[in-house]
Amino acid sequence: MFLPINDIEALQNDLKKDYVITKELSTLVGSLALKCGRLLMVANTALITTKHIYFSPAKDCQEVVEQNAE
Repeated sequence: MFLPINDIEALQNDLKKDYVITKELSTLVGSLALKCGRLLMVANTALITTKHIYFSPAKDCQEVVEQNAE
């Protein structure tokens, strides 16, 4: 199920600034880290790495590699 969002950046900013959400997420993640810290570390590393992977056809990937080499 998808919801149409008018301004994604505004929504993200509102969610980041909300004290209740921030506090509860902090508490949840803190308790998760205490119970299964190593598993959380592996999941966090995988998510960060996935965020930086360039997903595109092979032809475009070669251009990215060449640009990064310069």
